[in-house]
Amino acid sequence: MPKNRLSKEESIDLFELKSPSDLFSEIQLAICEYHENPNSRLFLFLVFSLTHLAEWIAGSSYEFIKSKNESGQELDQAESFVLDILTLEEFKIVKSLCNRSKHYLISQGNNTSISVGATCNSFCSDSLDQTYYLIDGIDSRVIFASILRKYCSWFELS
Repeated sequence: MPKNRLSKEESIDLFELKSPSDLFSEIQLAICEYHENPNSRLFLFLVFSLTHLAEWIAGSSYEFIKSKNESGQELDQAESFVLDILTLEEFKIVKSLCNRSKHYLISQGNNTSISVGATCNSFCSDSLDQTYYLIDGIDSRVIFASILRKYCSWFELS
């Protein structure tokens, strides 16, 4: 086992979150709530957790996995998944927003905005006074959904 990974017996619990699938369950609950009532608290939770769930799955950082791959070492399934999700354009956007928010760079990178009120592009379940968190003019829920599909595929296989 690589030095940076903990075995199941050594893993440290973070409250009720004992595994990547536990975090994914929390993300699924949050996305349902966010779909009905988008707000900045859930937006940030989703940005942070969708970004870092990949590292939880692999048990190591993106940098470690990239360097392992570049040096020709064999990757396990989780590490291969991380390299795959890193190529997803929506993941790149969310990862950029995550890094941007951690470093207080609130006006750099993707254009984020808030819109209120239904539009012709609104989901049919949205209220007339719905709040939308947009990323480059795209409803953040659409961007999150693309990443969620990738994670769903992972958890169905594991």
